[in-house]
Amino acid sequence: MFLKVEPAGFFMYTVQLMFDCDDPTSEDAEVKRYLLEKQLEPRSEWEETIEGHFYQLMQFGGCYLGNHLQQIGNLQREAVESELISEAVSLFLDGVSCDLTDGNQQTRSGIEKQLICKFNTENRFSINQAGELAADIPTGELLAAYREILGGE
Repeated sequence: MFLKVEPAGFFMYTVQLMFDCDDPTSEDAEVKRYLLEKQLEPRSEWEETIEGHFYQLMQFGGCYLGNHLQQIGNLQREAVESELISEAVSLFLDGVSCDLTDGNQQTRSGIEKQLICKFNTENRFSINQAGELAADIPTGELLAAYREILGGE
């Protein structure tokens, strides 16, 4: 989901939520569920192809969304954080788990879930040099947690 905020007049703004129908993101369903749950109806809704992607667009008045805009942003951030932690853990396991062959995919999946759960906390994120959110998990901490999980099996 992309969120676009534009000026709409004197001290007013318009908010567009753009959902890529061809490549949905992990937060799309959560945001749509939130809108339904809070009975937030878009001022207008349409579908459009933009740069080769087919989008569902919802347009809201900024005042109408009010504090809900912050919650929608939080849902988006939580989804991105989960994806970043999952990617960091998966890359780590690719490097250390030569003993977790395809036959042990269930074991790897269980270890991966435990590591994601352990490290998906607010203090594990920082802004990188490109100005993007990044997972910040020292390899030593991942290795220690990995060994702890293996020792507990």
